[in-house]
Amino acid sequence: MTTLQQAEVIDAAEFAERRRHVEAATRAAGLDALIAFTATNLLGPSAFLSGYEPHFGPRDVNVVLLVPGGRATFVNYAYWDELPAMPWLDEQIVKPNLPEMARIVAERLPGGETRVGVAGYALFPALFAALISELRPGARLVDAPSLLLDLAVHKSKAEIAILRETARMTDAGVDAFHALASEGADERDVAIAVESAMIRAGADRAAFPPLVFSGPRVETGIGFPQRRRLADREQLNIVVGAAYRGYKMDIGRVTAIGRPSAEHRRVMETAALMLDAMLAAVRAGAPVAALSDAAMRVTTEQDMSEWSYRFGVAGYVGHGIGCWLDEPPRLRTGEPGMLAEGTVLVLEARLGRVGHGGATLTDPVLVTADGCERLSCTEYRTW
Repeated sequence: MTTLQQAEVIDAAEFAERRRHVEAATRAAGLDALIAFTATNLLGPSAFLSGYEPHFGPRDVNVVLLVPGGRATFVNYAYWDELPAMPWLDEQIVKPNLPEMARIVAERLPGGETRVGVAGYALFPALFAALISELRPGARLVDAPSLLLDLAVHKSKAEIAILRETARMTDAGVDAFHALASEGADERDVAIAVESAMIRAGADRAAFPPLVFSGPRVETGIGFPQRRRLADREQLNIVVGAAYRGYKMDIGRVTAIGRPSAEHRRVMETAALMLDAMLAAVRAGAPVAALSDAAMRVTTEQDMSEWSYRFGVAGYVGHGIGCWLDEPPRLRTGEPGMLAEGTVLVLEARLGRVGHGGATLTDPVLVTADGCERLSCTEYRTW
């Protein structure tokens, strides 16, 4: 049973310090300004810099402009919104007009020959780029994909507290999933119950549409809920996450309807063993690649290498998480670097084989000096 609690918040002093670090990183990268662009399909930058994410409608767009040594401007698309106070930023502007938003950003850029980094460059609107070019012809827009993400990897005490709460809220959705995992239940009803449970537990919203997939789709490892009723001896899988105060979560669980077949039990247990092995390998200072190596050893020992997830990079077993759903480090074979204390990871054990079933287990952990702390309190062996 989950109960609504009051989580710690990121205070103004921490956001102000975050701004200073970003401005220093902007200078160090040889940039004269940074445009942090956020949209519904590119969440993260605005949450990291302001604690706010756009959620108003089909034109959900937000920009935070930082000029090192100058002003910091927050511009949001909306004809109305209830914005919290952001004393660490110099301006908060709401405009229901995309060209006007672009003009505001362009006019606040430094003049002359400048290099302007864009976090979110891949989806930066052509309209914005064109108006910036017109009003600041000396400004050269450059991709700055990792500038914010590199600073976001290590979590503060307040961020860890929020992520613990976000995991607790997601656990409420997992509990609802298990309560409805029975013969005759509709996948859509499961998804509705999962999302509702997270909201009732305190989430602002779902971090992404709940993934609910059963029967022959479990082997694929991903899927949206369909008009499909669960049948006896089938598998049911979810991947779900709450969003709270700009932070996201990702938890995946698999189970069986009734008594699982021997083959289904084998693949689910192997996925659990992969997760066991990764949990044992996590600790500050361990090679990032050690997590993939640990998981792949299990599939080899269980003679299930051919069941490895086929829709991603070979040896991929997870990622970091925070304001972005997918943060560094990438947990995969050959990935350089060491795990850092204070990083929050999502460990992923994914297996599937056409016609034989599958299992997707994802579990969030906090990297500690001597191991890790599981952020989810839900069991991952549930068959």
